[in-house]
Amino acid sequence: MSKYDFPQDLSAAQIALHETRAAYERYAKDLPWSAEPMPGWEGEKQLHSVYRSGKAV
Repeated sequence: MSKYDFPQDLSAAQIALHETRAAYERYAKDLPWSAEPMPGWEGEKQLHSVYRSGKAV
C-alpha cells in the first residue's frame, strides 16, 4: 500500500485516465499524420539546438 491513502474515486479516475490514454495511443498509431495526403517536411535547424522538427515523407 502507498504511504498515503488516496480516496478510492480518485484512484479509480487515475486508472481510467491511464487506460483511456493507452487506448488513444493504440488508435492513433494507425492513423496517418494528416487527414489529407500531404508530403512530409523538415523544419529548419534552430539556434543552439540540433533538433529538427518534421514529418516523414
